[in-house]
Amino acid sequence: MTANNTKKEFSVSSKIVSQLLLSLVLGFSILFAVEHYGNVSFIMGIRDPLPGEQPSFYADAPPEYPVIKINYTTPFGTDTKVSVSGWRNQDVYFSDGKFYEYKNKVKVYFNAAVKDCQYGFLFSGIIFILLLFFTKFKLKFK
Repeated sequence: MTANNTKKEFSVSSKIVSQLLLSLVLGFSILFAVEHYGNVSFIMGIRDPLPGEQPSFYADAPPEYPVIKINYTTPFGTDTKVSVSGWRNQDVYFSDGKFYEYKNKVKVYFNAAVKDCQYGFLFSGIIFILLLFFTKFKLKFK
């Protein structure tokens, strides 16, 4: 009995590896861009009724009161909670508030992209298949 110790060797072209890396970068870049189209909702901090004052459905929301909760819903339907430490009503309610500065919103988009990473891999897979198809086959139009 002789044992055949043959090893199989797989070779992967460097072109395929570069296409895979390119598709991952493009797929997650597309995901990050799509995350910019989500919806922000928040619950403002309100003041308690003064003694002898009737509670009403209209709440006074002083601008200096802290925000209670901020949610970001991605275009894919994923809910992401945003840290509310230090945010005030005026920062979130008004469009020129600190929350709407891009340096603050980019953290929200990044966290949302991490939660939606399966879509990044899906976009990358589609791009990779398209790259493989168009490098393997040449289309000629007459």
